[in-house]
Amino acid sequence: MFVPSLVLWLLFKDRGPLTNVEAKEALNFQITLLIGYFAINFIATVIGFLTFGIGGVIGGLAGVLYILGVVFSVLGYLQAKDGNHYRYPFALRLIK
Repeated sequence: MFVPSLVLWLLFKDRGPLTNVEAKEALNFQITLLIGYFAINFIATVIGFLTFGIGGVIGGLAGVLYILGVVFSVLGYLQAKDGNHYRYPFALRLIK
């Protein structure tokens, strides 16, 4: 879901300060989730090779990360539609 956030920010960032801030915040959160997915999959792959597949169960954490991403995205949407700012927890602020 990184690409839709990027497209929305690039297309609508000039509509106003609230739109710019909230789209940038959503993009930063999606980038953070993407980094988390790569980290979980890398660690699960390495541990899976070392334990002959048993440690690959760690890859199930990607499902937990997905659910957290959906929940926080919905919360962000509900706040933004009312004109309020929403700061995503655990989001790296890479795009300022």
